Amino acid sequence: MKNNKKLILLVVLALLALGITLSGCSSKPESKPETEATPTPTETQAPESESTQKDAYAEATEIPLSGDAKDIDAVVRPILNDVYGGAKPTSFVSGSGQGGMGAGILYVVKRTVKAEDMEALKNAIESKGYKVQYSGIESDGFGIMFIKGQNEVLMIGGTIGEQEITVGWSKGQ
Repeated sequence: MKNNKKLILLVVLALLALGITLSGCSSKPESKPETEATPTPTETQAPESESTQKDAYAEATEIPLSGDAKDIDAVVRPILNDVYGGAKPTSFVSGSGQGGMGAGILYVVKRTVKAEDMEALKNAIESKGYKVQYSGIESDGFGIMFIKGQNEVLMIGGTIGEQEITVGWSKGQ
């Protein structure tokens, strides 16, 4: 049940990012048909206690990525590897339509997420040309939204004390 909630969150984040990107863009008719975003199954169980959290990364099965998810992974995963000592994608969704494209990736990271990680994530992603639009911590969750240019959004979030990071990305045309 917890994995379903994480996958739903991932899909919602990807759709939200796409919606934010498209809200400022004019819609141009194209000849390309719309494609549906197809989620992949989560290949690992979410950690439920401190003892299982320590094994989440070792037990996670890394899945191959494709499409836009593969491209955004090339930007984000090196940052996650630096901050957390390792990151494995365990599920993703990627799709495109007339207004743009989007992707969401769920990563299991090697160590638990700490509030202090936000600064390292912000600095590393800003070095890739993104600007922080919003960041915050509420309860035990954190989120950071970045903008690049006029039509690209990158969001990253997670739960303090767990080993999962969700990344959402979208780009309008």
